Amino acid sequence: MFSWRCRLNIIMEKAEQIKYWADSSDRDYKTMHHLYEKKDYNWALFLGHLVIEKLLKAYFVKNVNNKPPLFIICYDWRKRPIYN
Repeated sequence: MFSWRCRLNIIMEKAEQIKYWADSSDRDYKTMHHLYEKKDYNWALFLGHLVIEKLLKAYFVKNVNNKPPLFIICYDWRKRPIYN
């Protein structure tokens, strides 16, 4: 049985992976905003970090490699900076 990470890397094409991470980030952003409006700041902040993580994964797949690291915030960006 494949994990979600294996499925993304093996089955999905590059464009599909980018769309997956961007769409997932959009859903989390809406939830984060809703939680913020309800003054549930701790969970809103947690989802905010997930939004950033997923957007970085979409960027990573598009510009660096087809396989984003599991915890992209821990990735050593000095190896390949965001800007070209």
